Amino acid sequence: MMETTSTSLNKVLDDWKLPEEYKKILRDTSSWADKSIKIWERKDDQLNVLIQTDCWLNNIMFKYNKNKVESVKLIDFQLGTYHSFAFDLLCFIFSSTSTDVKLNHLNTLMDRYFEVFTGITGNIPEITKERLWKEFNERLFIGFITMISFLPVVIAPPKTKKPTDLETLMKGEDKSASVEILRNPKFQDCVEKLMPYFVQNNAI
Repeated sequence: MMETTSTSLNKVLDDWKLPEEYKKILRDTSSWADKSIKIWERKDDQLNVLIQTDCWLNNIMFKYNKNKVESVKLIDFQLGTYHSFAFDLLCFIFSSTSTDVKLNHLNTLMDRYFEVFTGITGNIPEITKERLWKEFNERLFIGFITMISFLPVVIAPPKTKKPTDLETLMKGEDKSASVEILRNPKFQDCVEKLMPYFVQNNAI
């Protein structure tokens, strides 16, 4: 999927209103796979928990009562594993929230996550807000990869959404489909606004 995204990005970048330094970063994809694999190496001293690993909007079910969320359930655990909580959080944020939330409300989300997490686990001295942020930022590259490779499929206009789109893109069988969804102005706007964030936080 990274290879397909890389090839397709090179076909659309010239039309984007991005500074050349950011376009250069997006064109140099040679280290993306190795960096992703390195980040996925589990460490004993990180905050390892059971994670769903494919935590995006379509794998989350919400039950409403009078327009208020009453309960939430996760589905699709075929990739579930024991690893840092940060992977699920990064996958969800960079695939399923608005650009405004990504840019302006991460602190609010992390505060709420910490509140709920410690409410469930109790007052464990090793679990601090600083530690959550540290693991989140150390794996921020996964958020970037999610945005670049997966977000285009999630927000593709209805006319480009086909049941086989994701599978086709992952196999690299239809480069034209990949190029088409990368031309989505909504995706382009998100990348243009988020690139400074990833660069400033040394994720890429």
